[in-house]
Amino acid sequence: MGMRWRLRGTCMRMLHFILLAMGAGANRRSLPERPSHSLSAHWKMIGREMGMTSVNSSTLRKIKGLEEQAHDLTVAINSTSISVRCNERIIYERHGTPVSRSKPGGVHSGVHVLALRRYDGRLMMAQQYLTYQPAEHQRLVHMLKGLQPGRIVIVAGVPEWILFLSKAAEDALVNLGCRWVTKATPGETWACIGITGVGVVAEGISTLGQHFYPSSTLLLKAQVTRNGREDGKCLWYDVATLQRQASFCESYEGYGDLCSCETPFFPGTRKTQPVISVSEKIPIVVVTANKPLHLYRILRQLYEVPGSSQTDFLVVVDGAHEETLHLTDVLQVKKTLIHAPEGVRNARTNANIKFALGSVFITYPSASKAIILEDDLLVSPDILR
Repeated sequence: MGMRWRLRGTCMRMLHFILLAMGAGANRRSLPERPSHSLSAHWKMIGREMGMTSVNSSTLRKIKGLEEQAHDLTVAINSTSISVRCNERIIYERHGTPVSRSKPGGVHSGVHVLALRRYDGRLMMAQQYLTYQPAEHQRLVHMLKGLQPGRIVIVAGVPEWILFLSKAAEDALVNLGCRWVTKATPGETWACIGITGVGVVAEGISTLGQHFYPSSTLLLKAQVTRNGREDGKCLWYDVATLQRQASFCESYEGYGDLCSCETPFFPGTRKTQPVISVSEKIPIVVVTANKPLHLYRILRQLYEVPGSSQTDFLVVVDGAHEETLHLTDVLQVKKTLIHAPEGVRNARTNANIKFALGSVFITYPSASKAIILEDDLLVSPDILR
């Protein structure tokens, strides 16, 4: 009670001063004169009574100015979900069912990697790697090595995520600047925020208790300063004939040498492949959907095999996925068809392949055979021979 009345008395003194100040405009002479230094001391006394501390206004303006030049990032992980916010806006979410020691893997489990454009915070890539299953770590390593310098990278491990995380994957994350990844144990959540080529801004881990699994909620917050739009641009971005590729690389991430500044891969490589002896022309159809990183991998392989320049390529996309269509344009695929999705799960995949089979012989009426490839395959160097 004593505290309540004390606070109320302070509020009454503040109200009294405000009323006096309001009356000053109408009848300034009615106010009792008090030296300015005395008034300042009066308010300092009130501030001390209320537990307040003084703030330098110029320092406060500098802090606010720095905050406006930075991105506010938040990573939240619990037993059933992960969410990432950039400047108070949700940019990524995954939900699943609670995991346990007997069932450690959920649809939201694994390693999640996000890449953001530093000058405006635009999400360029969001990938999930099911590292509680064998071989997923290989895709994770390949992607981390292909990230371009200057990107904001958010990496999060959601239980279970280290069951099949290899030493190579750990090393790739350590090279990014994340150090606690090597200390985590099964059931613990972990997150790391950094800038490629610069280092880590923030890292956090939620450790296991003695009687519960997985670990408790992890909340990691950080501020990352913005940079200029021109920062991170490759020299070849200004080449007139490469503007489509440059635009793609400024919008999306994870494509490795397609966007490399030092050793870029150009679609024109296909035209330089050795010519082989063929008795007939057999077109290749690649069926895909919303997996542009897979599509790039297989098309890049096909562009480097002997006979590539002599072969017609058709890409069939299950749905109008912007990034996938943008990629086929950059890779100069002459024929790309969009299939309106039919059915769900396996039925949808089958319908897309059926559409591809019908379309290839309509697109290339002189062909009597065709090669059908799904986007997640790895092709042999002598596939066309």
